[in-house]
Amino acid sequence: MFILNEKIAPPPRQQIFNDYDRQDAAIAKRAEDERWMEHIIEAFLGKLKLIWK
Repeated sequence: MFILNEKIAPPPRQQIFNDYDRQDAAIAKRAEDERWMEHIIEAFLGKLKLIWK
């Protein structure tokens, strides 16, 4: 007796990616950029006040 046997692989598991590290890095970069922008704006406004007077 000959029985055909076929093995079917289960479907691949859905991968769950946690991008928390990437999100934290993006938030830190935005905070750093904002901090530098505040210094630049304050310096620019200080110069404008000196010129305005």
